[in-house]
Amino acid sequence: MARRGNEQVYASADGAAVFAQLLREAPAHASEAPVVVDMPVVVDGELYHRGDLLALLDPELRAAASADDAALVRCLYRTLGPPAFAKLRGRYALALYDPASRTLHLASDVVGLRTLAWRADAERACFASEQKAVLALSGVAPAPNDAALAQLLLGYRTGAFARGEGLFDGVGILGRGEHVALRDGTAHRSRVQDFDLRPHGPRPYPELCEEFRVLFRQAVARSLDPARPTAITVSGGLDSSSIYCVAKNLEAEGVATGGIVGINFTAEDGSWADERSYTGAIVERYGPGIVRVPMQPDGFLASLDEAMRASESPLVNPAGNLFQRQYATAAGLGASTFVMGYWGDEAFAPFNHWFHLLWSLRVPTLLRVAREHHRWIVETPVTARDTLGWVVRSSVVEFTPAWMRRAYRWLRPARALHPLATGRLGAYREAAATTPLVWRSATRYAHWQRDLLDAPQHRQFLGDADREMAAHGMRAAHPFLDPDLVQFLLRCDGSQINPGGRYKGLLRDALRQDVPAAILDRTSKGDFTEAYGAGRVRDLATMLGAGPTLPRLAKLNYLPEQMLDSAKKSVNCLTLKRDDVHIAGQLTDCAGLGHWLGFLYADRGHENDVQADAGHRAQQRQAGL
Repeated sequence: MARRGNEQVYASADGAAVFAQLLREAPAHASEAPVVVDMPVVVDGELYHRGDLLALLDPELRAAASADDAALVRCLYRTLGPPAFAKLRGRYALALYDPASRTLHLASDVVGLRTLAWRADAERACFASEQKAVLALSGVAPAPNDAALAQLLLGYRTGAFARGEGLFDGVGILGRGEHVALRDGTAHRSRVQDFDLRPHGPRPYPELCEEFRVLFRQAVARSLDPARPTAITVSGGLDSSSIYCVAKNLEAEGVATGGIVGINFTAEDGSWADERSYTGAIVERYGPGIVRVPMQPDGFLASLDEAMRASESPLVNPAGNLFQRQYATAAGLGASTFVMGYWGDEAFAPFNHWFHLLWSLRVPTLLRVAREHHRWIVETPVTARDTLGWVVRSSVVEFTPAWMRRAYRWLRPARALHPLATGRLGAYREAAATTPLVWRSATRYAHWQRDLLDAPQHRQFLGDADREMAAHGMRAAHPFLDPDLVQFLLRCDGSQINPGGRYKGLLRDALRQDVPAAILDRTSKGDFTEAYGAGRVRDLATMLGAGPTLPRLAKLNYLPEQMLDSAKKSVNCLTLKRDDVHIAGQLTDCAGLGHWLGFLYADRGHENDVQADAGHRAQQRQAGL
């Protein structure tokens, strides 16, 4: 983890706790000697609304608390005790050791923008920003957590992520808004922060637009480094273009920045991946400053080792080579922060609003807003019958009890089972938990939107992005996940976010003075599937054709022997047609899991994979972990 920055060591006065913080954002502050304090605190990230927090302290403590975020947390804890963690706001993960109770406290922000892994037994408790560091500190051999893998790769509701389990057996992951108290090998977990889901209610639309713009500008400003360059991905789409344009306006208004550079990749063939007309509109308005990253060579295999070691995840980005070139380009320009437009689509997704309208029996309204949505996103409106059918089917699959979902499977056409569901992960299929129904009509939509923040794929993406950026000496930033902005959007209903069904209407109207009209009024969405599809097919054929990936999956019982030939044939038959995207995704999951398992057992030799796995699991069960 040395790539994250210079190390600063803190030790408690009683010698029971030793913390090490890698100060990637301020390496000059590190000193060679350990700093001995009575209550060690480390904070990865930044606290917001410091004035409100200082007001909670006695006057004699405010001067000491003003030094930095760690000092503020320490003073709040001395004043309030563990309830102090519920008062914090920002993007952070932190650890605090209380020598009086000999308890290690871990806490994260309400969105979970910073990741923290931990493990505790009777002898010690350890934590780190990366799971592999926790494994190294604890001296435990790594083994996969099948329940978490089944939930991440197959979508089975095993509850592993809700229980705070990571992809490595015996390693916990701090959830969003969570507080974990570790003492004598016992962990006490509780969610101490969450969002207020009470709706705004009727409000003038211009007032909503103005409040959104203020909060969005604040979110972008928080993502900018005042001393070093900030890199922002600019695809030409609404989300990333809005961030870049607002950042350029903030810079022009005098907000301190170390420079802003746009990172763009685009095709040049007039296809759905050709975004030159949109980025050209930005350059015409704000001047040069966008660096083009070539789309070739495509695929993912050349950068897979580097990406997987950093992310600790079996998920494979089909365009991994391209994304790693983006990160390397930004790091080469001296950027300390890499800003992405991630979560813009989820924040304005209309589908939960459609479900809400259906459950409220407002079918005419549903059909009207669905038609308008498709007019703004794909240029060719779908029929009312297709829209209603899709919403009903999705509602049945996602929001009904298990017995009704099983009955539904008898009625719908059979669909090819995921190859990994035929192996040991398939054991979790029928035992998976069911999402409880939310009948509260006033907040049903807000509950469903908030649940997106707890989705395993989202939680994994945030952790992967944080670790991959750290591997390049940068931090990841996501303005659309700013806690204040998320809170505002969760209190809006679907008709306020996408008025009349106009996709991202609130964003389009609020940022009229910041973003070129060519982008705000676009009715299509860039699609890079075919642009990098050939490389994906090529690399899948290389990995699954004659390499050790599939045999490794079979040897560890993740894939039955009889499925090997079928998987190889599927790879050989892949094309760039859209009908093959689903199959390509399943094969990519197989390739990623097989490669990840290779990393997991690399130090013990592939021939001992099964024995090592079985022995480690027996050892863990005896230890009660």
